[in-house]
Amino acid sequence: MRNAAGWLARAIFSVGPIATAEIIVVDDGSTDATAPMLAENVIGTSTVMARTDLLRAAGDFDGGMPQSEDWDLWLRLAACAPVGCLPAVLTDYTMHRPGNLSGQRRARLDAMHFVVKRYGAMAGRLDPSALKACRVRLMVAAAEATEAEGARLWASLLHLGAWLRRPARRHFREAAAALLG
Repeated sequence: MRNAAGWLARAIFSVGPIATAEIIVVDDGSTDATAPMLAENVIGTSTVMARTDLLRAAGDFDGGMPQSEDWDLWLRLAACAPVGCLPAVLTDYTMHRPGNLSGQRRARLDAMHFVVKRYGAMAGRLDPSALKACRVRLMVAAAEATEAEGARLWASLLHLGAWLRRPARRHFREAAAALLG
C-alpha cells in the first residue's frame, strides 16, 4: 500500500457573505490514496505538483470529458505513484463563480458518474466506505441538478436519501431548503 498524507485546501465561497472554510481530508498513511480521492474531489488543479514523467504515464487530462477531467487525472496519477501533501494552505480557491463549469450541474453529474464507473470498483476494494461516501456525493449532485431544473420535491427526496445513507445535518437542511424553495 502507498502512503496518502491527506489534503488541505482553503475554499473561498463567493455567493452571499464571503466566508472561508478549510477542507481537510486526513488519512493516517495506512491506505492507498485512490479511495479517499474518489470519495470526494478535494484537490484543486492549481495545488498539484507532479513529475513530468508521471503526467506522461498517466496520460494528461482526458479532453473527451466535459467536466471532472482533473479528478480523473488525479486518480490516474494516484495509481502511478504515492500521493503526498504539504501541511499548509498555499492556495485560495474561489468557488461558485457565475458562469463556471461546475455551475452546469447535469453535465457535472454525468462526468462524476463517468469517473465513478472508471474507478469505483478499484476504490471499493481498497475502502468500501469511500465508495459509499462517493455514492452519497452522487446523490447530492443529482439533487442539486434536479433542484436547478425546478423539480424541488424530487431534489428534496434525493437529499433525504443522502441523509439516510450518511446522516449529516447538511443533507437534512438541504432537503428542507429544496422543498421550501
